[in-house]
Amino acid sequence: MLTISYLFAGEVIKSGDIRCIRGEGMPQYKNPFEKGRLIIQFSVKFPPDNWIPTEQISQLEALLPERKESIIPDDAEECTLVKYDPKMEQSRRRAEAYDSDEEGMDGRRVQCASH
Repeated sequence: MLTISYLFAGEVIKSGDIRCIRGEGMPQYKNPFEKGRLIIQFSVKFPPDNWIPTEQISQLEALLPERKESIIPDDAEECTLVKYDPKMEQSRRRAEAYDSDEEGMDGRRVQCASH
């Protein structure tokens, strides 16, 4: 088992990051006593929403470094970040396209001709 002894101060390993450990990889060709680099790609799984009870958030925050205050420019526009589901967006666009196909040039719905 290998243990990573340290990271650089402030370094955070994120999902998709690649690191290597020299001398812990596969044995080298024609030199089996020399090992190459062990290359690691990290897959970080984040906890689900609401994984910690609200009452315990302040306890967790006490263990973490203090939050840095964000400097927001005066001309910044406030917006809301919402969840996005590509499948729902695709369904909505299909429905809009279907609705617009049924409308005539003057905005009235086109009717089938009866004989």
